Amino acid sequence: MGVKVTVHDWTVGDQHSVALLRALRNNQELRSDIREAEVVTFYIPPEHLRTALYSYMDGSCGGEDNQDCFREGLTLYKADVDAIIAEILWLTSTSDTLIRAMTYYNSLVNYHKELGIFEDLNPYFQALNEYVVQVASEHNIPVAQVYLAFNGPNGDEDPADKGYMSDLWHTNSVGAALIADLHRELGYEPLGP
Repeated sequence: MGVKVTVHDWTVGDQHSVALLRALRNNQELRSDIREAEVVTFYIPPEHLRTALYSYMDGSCGGEDNQDCFREGLTLYKADVDAIIAEILWLTSTSDTLIRAMTYYNSLVNYHKELGIFEDLNPYFQALNEYVVQVASEHNIPVAQVYLAFNGPNGDEDPADKGYMSDLWHTNSVGAALIADLHRELGYEPLGP
């Protein structure tokens, strides 16, 4: 579009949503960047589920179905989503800042299927992404549906099979371009007053 962009990338690999919330509340440089930004894009990492996965794998997740830790992780994640979105909105002006969220894709679908854990884990991945969409929509924040594009409507498609991944965790240029296109499709209007 011929617009010069200065990027302030605050992405931290394997960051927990709790750490993101803490940074939003306490890191003055990050807070300043968000206040001054014309565009804010974000995703909220689901580390609560990844942490729960270890307990699930060793049989100590709890409950008759060994899924209590997933349910607890989802509850904690939802609370973090609420707080993170509220903090971003508090720091920005919705009348002139473009704010965009994205859903979180599962890059390990095939691996989870091989381990025999996909059927138990997938509903929680779907629920956390649905919650991000729900809360963002309540605040008129458009959401790039990366999870849907990468994992399909049932969450059972592996993005590597689609040619989107460079390794188990990271997108390649095709996957990154798709994420950019999904953001671009959301348009360029601020949220409004």
